[in-house]
Amino acid sequence: MHRKTKLTNLHYRKFYEDELENDKSLFPDPDEPFINIGVKRGQSRGLKKSWFSFFTADKVDESGEVTNEKVVGTFKGRIKVYNKEEAKEYGRLKREKMAEIFDLLSQIHAKVFGAPLEM
Repeated sequence: MHRKTKLTNLHYRKFYEDELENDKSLFPDPDEPFINIGVKRGQSRGLKKSWFSFFTADKVDESGEVTNEKVVGTFKGRIKVYNKEEAKEYGRLKREKMAEIFDLLSQIHAKVFGAPLEM
């Protein structure tokens, strides 16, 4: 049984059986990866060294400060950065090229079959 959505009278929520990036209807292009950022918990500044650090070593960060931060989860997302003018120009050029391709296909079809291509 493959259930995509679950609706109730109280609220609506979508239920997905698998990770979102594996759902081709949501993300058809597998070449656009997700960005994974660790979600941390704890404190990285202002901690004092423990009296018990003789028995257990205190963790320190890159700057030498005592820290008790740990990764407790992952934020997963996608970011798309683009310039509006460049995207508009790209869209225009793409439409022109596609029109040219369909025109060439139409000409080839007319030569081979003696009738115009119907789309």
